[in-house]
Amino acid sequence: MGVTLAEVADCGAAEARQAIDAAAAAFATWGSATVYEHSAALQRWHDLVMAYEAALGQLMTQEMGKPIGEAHGEVRYAAGFINWYAEEAKRVGGDIVPSQFAHTCLLVNQQPVGGLVAITPWNFPAAMITRNEHSKG
Repeated sequence: MGVTLAEVADCGAAEARQAIDAAAAAFATWGSATVYEHSAALQRWHDLVMAYEAALGQLMTQEMGKPIGEAHGEVRYAAGFINWYAEEAKRVGGDIVPSQFAHTCLLVNQQPVGGLVAITPWNFPAAMITRNEHSKG
């Protein structure tokens, strides 16, 4: 008890703006990447999460007191979502939807539009950041 596990920066508006600007700059590359490059990046993330499963589980246990078995399970659960999205990334295409006009259909093309800011629950930090409740399926 009473052991310092880590120290983190106390960031404010200026640091938030810097992070947003960095994400916007990185998006220029990500937005022009192919679906296969997106898939490969996500697969690499999955592989790293699995490679560091023990360390991530331990960190989660130290940070919030989650039992170590549950923490490891959450890391694997989160990795499963990352793997699923890595595969789905290759299938991002478009949808053909009906039109109000005869002999016409509309093509809806899916493409990246920008970064995001997310606040996740403290008790499921890995699982919640990898889930997307608004996905198809």
